[in-house]
Formats: sequence, structure tokens, C-alpha cells
Amino acid sequence: MDELISSLFLFLLVVLPFVAAVGSRAVPRVLHNLRLSNTDAAHAADEFLSFAQGTYENEFGYPSGFFAYDDEATSYPEKVLLREAQPAGTITDGCAWGIVDALDDGGCGSVLAGLLLATPLFAVSLMDRWWRFLLRSKVVAEVKQEGPDSLLTIKFHGVNAWLVSRRYEQALRPPMLPEAYQ
Repeated sequence: MDELISSLFLFLLVVLPFVAAVGSRAVPRVLHNLRLSNTDAAHAADEFLSFAQGTYENEFGYPSGFFAYDDEATSYPEKVLLREAQPAGTITDGCAWGIVDALDDGGCGSVLAGLLLATPLFAVSLMDRWWRFLLRSKVVAEVKQEGPDSLLTIKFHGVNAWLVSRRYEQALRPPMLPEAYQ
């Protein structure tokens, strides 16, 4: 019975988040046909970009929750791509290398002790990089000109992108008026 519980716990801890992370990247949340009246495509892309650069999600906050404009992968103004900002390294990298550096002057025993202490930190660092790769989010906006108006379609790929999509939706959807005013 204990093996079943530990297997279930391992499944819930490792496999389920993995499936959720990959699923949220593979199946984007989409906001269709947001109309910007009397706006050409270039100005619509500028408006989207100015809003997007000030919008972030820090409730989940891993890897960062902040999205940065990717000018290399963007075909402006038809497509605007924002990628989640990634920290350059992990704190466990510095801790592990600090232990190794501090203990290598004391001989074989110190080197062995340093490696034994640093190994779990290196393992945590590798897992951190793996999860950052899996949970990395992106936001893609496609702008189409339709007469004097522009239509904006926004796709949210990844966990933090799904979370931040509510803020985009609240800001970019037209307000709901009471029936008396429609």
C-alpha cells in the first residue's frame, strides 16, 4: 500500500505538472478578432506592444512572469512575438561552484566532500533549467487590416501566458453595457 501511495505521489509531483506544462504550450488560449477601430496595422501593433510591455503575471511567477519583445522572430506589424524573460542562471549554480571552489585546496578529502555537497545542488540546477524550458511562455499577436480597422488575434502559449491572458482580455475587450444602453 505504501508503494502505491508513493507511486501516486510521484505521479502527481512529476508527471502531471509535465503534462500540464506541455499541454499549455501546445494548446494556446486564443483571443479572436479584437477590433481596433480606425487604426492601421502598424499603429495596432504599436498599441498592443505598449500594453504588453507593461503587463506581467507574478502570481505563478516561474520562470519570471515578464514578457519581452522578440524582434528577431517578429514580422512587424503583421505578427508580434513576446517571449517570457528567462534569468541567465540559477542560484544553485553559484552555490555548487562556490562549494567546489572553497574545498578544492584541502586535498582529496576536501574535494570529495565538496563534490558530495555540490552534487545535489547541480541536480537541482539541472531540474530548474528543465522546468524553465518546459514552462517558458510566449504571446503571439497577429494583426490584420480590415478596411479602416485592424483585427487583433492573440495566442497565449504556456502557463504564465494563460494566466496573463485574463489581463489582456479585460483590457482589450469592449465593455459590456447594461441592456438599457444597448
